[in-house]
Amino acid sequence: MKQYYVTSAVGKDRPGFINQITRVIYASGGNVEMQRAARMADEFAAIILFSLEGSDPAGESALQGLLALQSDDFKITARAAVGAGDAAIPGCSFAEVTASGADQPGIIDVVTHLLFKENINVESMNYNVDSAPMTGQQLFRMEARLAIPEGVDVETLKEKLRELEDQLNFDILFTHPVCA
Repeated sequence: MKQYYVTSAVGKDRPGFINQITRVIYASGGNVEMQRAARMADEFAAIILFSLEGSDPAGESALQGLLALQSDDFKITARAAVGAGDAAIPGCSFAEVTASGADQPGIIDVVTHLLFKENINVESMNYNVDSAPMTGQQLFRMEARLAIPEGVDVETLKEKLRELEDQLNFDILFTHPVCA
């Protein structure tokens, strides 16, 4: 039976960052199931879901091997994952939200607070700020995948997103449903 584990790491960016982690997973008999990673400033961050066949001793060995990678400029956490690695949330449909406009403090807070109040789970979210080509103005772009529980009125959610659009003066594109 597969056992699932999750590890996250943040450290000074350098070649081989991900390989340090995946080498320990592979040496322990594990398989990477999902990975997300990005460079931010001079730092690199990764989160990896991996699985191992069999018993807890193999998992404990993998976790200890991962924790042994930690150093002053490389912080890592590793633990057994909650759940069985199922991709779908029962009773949910999925939506995608893309937002863009002039950057301003609090955008992520306002958007995620609305989602929290509506009991909507963020499956994934990416947010970037770049300079506009001609003016140099700071522009943001956010992309999110959402799990919408049964019973959420999607039309009311769309209206609340339109209100945010007007309030914060940015553009939101909401697509529902999208395939899992």
